[in-house]
Amino acid sequence: MKGDAQGPVGGPATAAPPSSPSATQLWPGESGSAEDQHPKQADSHVPITRATLIRAFTWSSGGTTFSYVLAFIRSIVLARLLYPEDFGLFGLAVSFLTTAQMLTEFSLSQKILVTAFATKHEEQLYINTVWTAELIRRGLLSALILLAAYPASVLFRESRLTWILPIIALVPVLTAVQNPGLIRLRKALAFRLLAVQSQVPAATAFLATVFIAYFTRNYIALIASLLIESVLGIFLSYRLCTHRPQIIFEKQAFLDCFHFGKYLFVMALLTWFTTQLDQFVIARYLGPGVLGTYLLSQRLATLPVNLLSGAVSPVLLPAYGRLYGEDSERLVGLFRRTSVVATTGLVLISGLMALLSEPLIALLYGAKWSAAAPLLGVLAFAGMFRALSHTLSPLLLASNRPGLDAKLKVVDSAIFVSGLFILVPHYGAYGAALVGVTSYAVAFLLRVYYAVEAVSAGWALRCVITRPLWVGAGTFALAHTLIVPRFGVFAGTAAFFLVFLVAIGLLEPQLRRDAWTGLNDLLLPVARIPLRRRYR
Repeated sequence: MKGDAQGPVGGPATAAPPSSPSATQLWPGESGSAEDQHPKQADSHVPITRATLIRAFTWSSGGTTFSYVLAFIRSIVLARLLYPEDFGLFGLAVSFLTTAQMLTEFSLSQKILVTAFATKHEEQLYINTVWTAELIRRGLLSALILLAAYPASVLFRESRLTWILPIIALVPVLTAVQNPGLIRLRKALAFRLLAVQSQVPAATAFLATVFIAYFTRNYIALIASLLIESVLGIFLSYRLCTHRPQIIFEKQAFLDCFHFGKYLFVMALLTWFTTQLDQFVIARYLGPGVLGTYLLSQRLATLPVNLLSGAVSPVLLPAYGRLYGEDSERLVGLFRRTSVVATTGLVLISGLMALLSEPLIALLYGAKWSAAAPLLGVLAFAGMFRALSHTLSPLLLASNRPGLDAKLKVVDSAIFVSGLFILVPHYGAYGAALVGVTSYAVAFLLRVYYAVEAVSAGWALRCVITRPLWVGAGTFALAHTLIVPRFGVFAGTAAFFLVFLVAIGLLEPQLRRDAWTGLNDLLLPVARIPLRRRYR
């Protein structure tokens, strides 16, 4: 599906042709890289180089890792201070917020990320139009959540929702007024500033949440953290961006973004079914206590997907978008390397998490959360497949195929929804975990097939991308069925770790070289001069 609606001043193409100066050169009168300019004025038309990508991945992954380490530590501390019912009640309230956002999300800014604009004025017009549209949408969302407070309290038999949801309703409005200049920073791969804008509020909210939880010992701390992080995010967005938004609504710019984003709306709608519906079903059938246990194990299991999505996907979409149609060889090379690295890392992390589920839950959260261990053992693989799918979708979007990605989402959503209502009444939360693994596995395999097709490659590339998955499956089965019953969990975990890494190291020489290069880039500049010279 192609979105070729013309822009207001000549119609931007989704990818500039090889001869287009806007995609390969700086704006007239400028020189140097985006990092050499004032960071608030990073240019989205600077050429993509190896150094630019390394900096972007480093800041994106470092910032995201910092954020999720804080979230992980916070979950451990709060699990000691609060109870499953507190997490379940807060999770149910946030589910209403997430549902309202996802069911109205058109992802209008994604069009800006993959478009080569002819002038800065045209790009700014698109950014302001998207910001104005988001102000209207999120204002309506807040009103909708406010109106849903009483009906929700009746449906879920929880009177506290009548005052929790009105507070949660403030979040969409706060998010809407953030500076849209963040879009330009992301397109310019200026992830150092984006890391500051997201991680400073996360760190502050972490400290505030723990402080409030210590004195209140209830879900009020969780609600306060949402508001604190949103307010600080607004402040930093205007401190870090020179762009000042204006309420402008240019019809053609909006239609261009809408035409591209309508497929992303379908995907967001379907994503709601695969990420939120299970929570409502569990809350309705099993109550807030079981939901709290399920959410705790799910969030621990999906830590890799959140970490990977936050670190890699924001970089991949603009990078793929600028390479598509310009340098197909570099595009295929970048896609192959990122996919193999992501698959290898996620298989390793998920296998370790599944094998160590019981000692992990006992060590981190205590005996009162023991029911989360079996769920974690299954949800670890659901999170793995979901994360792998997230690494493939940016290529489909960059190749101007959002419609295809939406159609693929229909398939795994149908599997998830139908399985959910069949298994949860009979197997409880464990049934929901099994459905998640099945639907996300199908989603990953389908996206592998079509993402490789988008770059005109063949089955050889598909085999390379999925090879770590099959190696990991065999290694995990060996450790789980033969070693763990005889020698214990820790011996089985060590065997899985060592055998998997050795096997992948032998099968993927390019991965070995990339790992060495990555380690070298983390060293001091003096120590890595020889390797840089050899590379050049």
